[in-house]
Amino acid sequence: MKIRPCLESDLSQVAAIHKAQFKGFFLGHYSEGLLAEYYRMFLHSFIFLVYESDQCLGGFVLGGRVKDVQAARSRFLRQHVLRLAAETLIRPRVYLMVLNRILGVFRRSEDHMELPDYTVLSIAVAPDLMGSTTAKDLIEAFESRIAPAAEYRLTVNRNNARAKTFYLKNGFQVNAEDGDKIFLFKRLPQTSSESPGNSEQHTS
Repeated sequence: MKIRPCLESDLSQVAAIHKAQFKGFFLGHYSEGLLAEYYRMFLHSFIFLVYESDQCLGGFVLGGRVKDVQAARSRFLRQHVLRLAAETLIRPRVYLMVLNRILGVFRRSEDHMELPDYTVLSIAVAPDLMGSTTAKDLIEAFESRIAPAAEYRLTVNRNNARAKTFYLKNGFQVNAEDGDKIFLFKRLPQTSSESPGNSEQHTS
């Protein structure tokens, strides 16, 4: 088993894991093909790691500097607006979610908070590895890549009780809540200086 940088050839498996774990949430309603294009935007200049076991992916974590993540998401929207619109039209159940996202742009409670420079955008584990240490291993690998950052943050859906419990058990604290979003952050112990990057890590 090892944790390594995500490759383009991994994107279909990343999309499938996302779809399996977040099928009830916003992006999880869209096709695996569109999800793969979404994650393609983060292949370079981000901390995008996968957990590989027996040549299959068991999970992934994606994050980076907040401003870079936001810019990549904006590029995805611009480049795939027509496909997004087409897939949204045939999925009435996401109409309200889209409206809430648009309104959220105007609320932007985050803009009034002091936020860490780094964020985790997405982390997911394959269904057959739920309950294992995979998610914890991925979080620790991400943290090693952002050293010497003092803290980082992430957002979790209020309805995702399992994820919230996991993060609180692993040292995160609630920073704020807004609608269906809970903003969490984690302070990291300060060790020797290390530049963030995508290096390979082996796990036992």
